[in-house]
Amino acid sequence: MENEDTIKGMDVKNIVKKTPFKRIQPDLFVDRILRPSVNQNEMQEARLPRQRFWKLSQEEFLSELNPSGHKVNMRDDKTIFDKDNHLDDIIIVAKDAFPLQQIIAKKQRIHLATNPIKFTNTNGNITEDNEKLFIQFKQAWEDKNMHIAISELIESWLETADGAFYIYRHGKEKKVKWAVFSFKKGDVLLPHYDKYGNLILFGRMYASVDENGKEVAKLDVFDDTTITSYEKSDTISNMTNGKWIKKNTTKHGFEQIPICYIRSDDTCWGCVQNLIDTFETAGSNLSENNRYYANLILFIKGKVEDMPKRDSAGKILTGGSDADVKFLTTPESAATQTAELDLLLKQIFLGSFTVSISPDTVKSSGDLPGITVKLLFSPAVEKALENSMKLDSTIDNMIELFKEAYGTENETPYQFKTLKIRGKIDIYVPQNTAEVIENLNSSVFAGTLSRKTAQEKNPLAVNGENDRVEAEKLAEAEAEAKIQAQEIAASVIDSNYNQKEE
Repeated sequence: MENEDTIKGMDVKNIVKKTPFKRIQPDLFVDRILRPSVNQNEMQEARLPRQRFWKLSQEEFLSELNPSGHKVNMRDDKTIFDKDNHLDDIIIVAKDAFPLQQIIAKKQRIHLATNPIKFTNTNGNITEDNEKLFIQFKQAWEDKNMHIAISELIESWLETADGAFYIYRHGKEKKVKWAVFSFKKGDVLLPHYDKYGNLILFGRMYASVDENGKEVAKLDVFDDTTITSYEKSDTISNMTNGKWIKKNTTKHGFEQIPICYIRSDDTCWGCVQNLIDTFETAGSNLSENNRYYANLILFIKGKVEDMPKRDSAGKILTGGSDADVKFLTTPESAATQTAELDLLLKQIFLGSFTVSISPDTVKSSGDLPGITVKLLFSPAVEKALENSMKLDSTIDNMIELFKEAYGTENETPYQFKTLKIRGKIDIYVPQNTAEVIENLNSSVFAGTLSRKTAQEKNPLAVNGENDRVEAEKLAEAEAEAKIQAQEIAASVIDSNYNQKEE
């Protein structure tokens, strides 16, 4: 019999542990001057990796994501002391925080989650019933707002480095429901795998309030058959200390863990975070410089009479023979600071594969050709292609869980279980819709593309477009046959009438 503090042989204190998020450190083990040399065919004993990493927390990710949490806001203000060393004044210095992390994350999510998932029916023998079931699945996927679930999951993954999709059945009718767990929502996600990388346990830790109104830490542990809930009153100390109290165990009713989890070691802007910090520091320095030199500085030497009025048509200063008046010129360093900012911003977007295009950037009087648009967005598309491959197995797992859940709701579990479907992210790229439709139509007329494929790829098509087209053709054929029958009947009547007249 399994102990209350263990699930599938794993202690609860170990379930609440996870691999830390990290960024790689410089390799300090290699002597740059006395680097060892080897012969061409020399063999040496292999060793495990010894690279060190900076440990990161998801709280840091959220601070980086929101401008109010950026390090530049911690800059010290200028303090001014009098001759007696007493604090005389505090001057607030410029602290310019820019939402570059939000821009990077949002643009990457738009390319991944804007277009609906491209489904492919992979059954070997596609029958009419199988095709109807496939259309029913796609419509149910849309009705249950699964595209929103994918968007939320991708958002959590890009901004907090991990995220989890949970599907469940609700109520007596077993309606399909879903939720996305994310650190942004207060969820700490705790996946555990076997040595082959298969998910065997998944924990979700979060804060809640008990029946007495006291804050408690809760832990839900999912395995392949059940959900076990724990509670801990101490939410301040380390979660591995103290006692987790088992509250209940319920069956989730799925054939596998109803969780799809995805993670990275860092956020989507992690590789350019240092550049962003430098950019904000440089921008703040430039702002501070502009504040100081925003207005012209008048240098006066000797005795000068009163300053002229502001609205005087001609402004003249008079003074003694030793008087001298001139404006101080603004330092030329502002130009170099601006050049530095431009270089940093360019490298931030380049390093994060972010494309920033304004209407002024594209000089065109008409629609741009599709290839031009793709070239403009090439860096963003390349990054989206890489991310879509990382998400591929997660999307397929979501499809399997959704088939099982919706099959139960629809009371056709066997039919949906035998339906083979593959899902793939359709990367969003701004395009000329008229050009795409024209290319599809030309391919159909040339005989290089079937009408059915053209209907599926048409950006204006909806789910079940082929059935709608066929139904319209059938209705038109029936109407035409009816008209022809009426014309024939009228012709026969006229013929018979003419014969009687004769």
